[in-house]
Amino acid sequence: MLFSARKELLPGSFVFEQRCSARDGLPTIDLRKQLLRLLALLLCTFYSGLSADVSVRALVEPNPITLGRSGQFKIIVEGSKKAEPPDMGNDQNLEFAYRGPNTQISWVNGQMNATITHIYQVRPLRIGKYRILPQTMFIDGKNYQTNEVILEIVEQTASSTNVGKIAYLEFDLPERNIYLGETIASELRMILLNQANFPNKGVPQTEGDAFSVTPIDQQPQITRQVSEGRYYDVYIWKIGITPVKTGVQDLQFKATHTQRIPEGNTSSRRDPFSVFRNDPFFDNMFGRYQDRQIQALSQPAEITIEPVPEAGRPDSFNGAIGNFEIAASTNSTDLVEGDPITLKIAIRGDGNFSQMIPPEFPEDESFKTYPPRVVDEQLDKQGYSGFKQFEYVIIPTSADIRTIPPIAFSFFNPETGSYSRMDTPPIPISIKATVQPVVGKQISNFTNSNLNFQRGNDNQEMLLPIKISLGSTMATPTLDRVQNILAMSVVAPLGILGIAYIIRRSRQSSQNDKERIRLKKLDQKMEAHREEMKSACDRRDPHAFYQAACRVLQVALARQLGCYPESITGKEINALWVPSLGDDQIKSSIQEFFQKVDALRYSGGESQFVPLEKEELELESILRQLGKKK
Repeated sequence: MLFSARKELLPGSFVFEQRCSARDGLPTIDLRKQLLRLLALLLCTFYSGLSADVSVRALVEPNPITLGRSGQFKIIVEGSKKAEPPDMGNDQNLEFAYRGPNTQISWVNGQMNATITHIYQVRPLRIGKYRILPQTMFIDGKNYQTNEVILEIVEQTASSTNVGKIAYLEFDLPERNIYLGETIASELRMILLNQANFPNKGVPQTEGDAFSVTPIDQQPQITRQVSEGRYYDVYIWKIGITPVKTGVQDLQFKATHTQRIPEGNTSSRRDPFSVFRNDPFFDNMFGRYQDRQIQALSQPAEITIEPVPEAGRPDSFNGAIGNFEIAASTNSTDLVEGDPITLKIAIRGDGNFSQMIPPEFPEDESFKTYPPRVVDEQLDKQGYSGFKQFEYVIIPTSADIRTIPPIAFSFFNPETGSYSRMDTPPIPISIKATVQPVVGKQISNFTNSNLNFQRGNDNQEMLLPIKISLGSTMATPTLDRVQNILAMSVVAPLGILGIAYIIRRSRQSSQNDKERIRLKKLDQKMEAHREEMKSACDRRDPHAFYQAACRVLQVALARQLGCYPESITGKEINALWVPSLGDDQIKSSIQEFFQKVDALRYSGGESQFVPLEKEELELESILRQLGKKK
């Protein structure tokens, strides 16, 4: 007979069953599940005792802050997975806005390390030095205090502003010898502080005549980077740099921008209107800002330009520097003596295509040659990679010629520092000699007997009398014929006008078709982004929701403005806004929506905004009002 007995080991822990067999009187104990539970309990108890010490500190980035700009106040909590942010109060000197937490968790040697960073946007209102008092935080049942932070606010002046941290340029150069006439593929980056307002951005350029730079177009690639806690917009151009002088040369890029900055307030605290002087609403209403010209510079590069070496230079070298391949082709190989041959030489690779001249055709009396010309050229924006095709017109002078001779092409490779020579393979041709006509006995001899006409009555039919006067050249026009001519003179211009009208309508229809296709593509994008927004709302994913909502708003604005949706950002709304889009209230709503998206995207935390359903209704309201005139 089997019986069971329960025995409690620890209060609130677990029990085990002890089964005994009456047959042998020895207990049989199933401890597999109990041992696993006990091991889990011991591990939890062990790791709970390994919790790291909690530390709290505070800092401001950047420090000092220029009046009219904003910075970040950060409270960093190490050693805890949960810490509520303190409420930072505002005063007449500083304003704080909480942007969210940033949590990092790592495991080192079985111990968990957690770091929580609470990020606040701090906006200075006055110039001076201010104390940010220690903040008390309740963490894991204990009170902790941050350190005191001294924040300095400085005035926005041309002398106190470090332009190098607002706008600057960078470019790349290879770490090797650079040769005269060589084209260097480089990347030029214009870096602008995201928080700064640039109503007019300049195009980078160089000074001096030591370098030739490919034209910099107006459509760069735009990306974003973070440096020293600041967000920068990066404008990237692919360029080609070609030195045209030897010796030590300086290369530096510069760009002149117009920066718009708010006017600082240094008035006395006793001024009764000082409360309005730093309010953004009144700043925008009365336009209290000033424009100034700043010059963004790259670090000057001192470059030693060397000529290509004389040693080992082939006779066929004509200035090509890089790494290339050559190929030859003809339009026909079966010819008749005297026929011209179109010979095409294609050069592919990487190098100074802009400085490249055609290879020389070998001096040979067997061919009559004409100067070559460029017939095709397909290069990248840097003018560095691609191919170039030359066309030669040659005429064989003899039917005994059987091949087109090889054409030599040499180039200097700057990577290896040596010359290379390549020859096109000889091209076989077949020329047929022309046949000269034989004049002599094959021509029939006409005798007088062949030319004798039969005399008789037929002679009067073969010979016609000569007219001694011209007579009438045409019949007298009738009235019907004159009427037909007048009718044609009236109908013909009308027909020409009708044809011109049809051509004009067809062109207008073609333009309308392009616009219709553009709008159709935008509608498809709009529908796709709306689906993404709805899906993100259902998943409660604020990051994906605001990203899709921002794209919906960009597409809606692009329909009205006729530009690309990706080129529309919150900072560019003022520059792109036209009265047909709506009044200032709609513009402000759109700007606020873009600001919410940027704040969520770069704060690194969860959404601190209203529920997503309400944001979706607000976006729909903006879209309905967009383009309506009041």
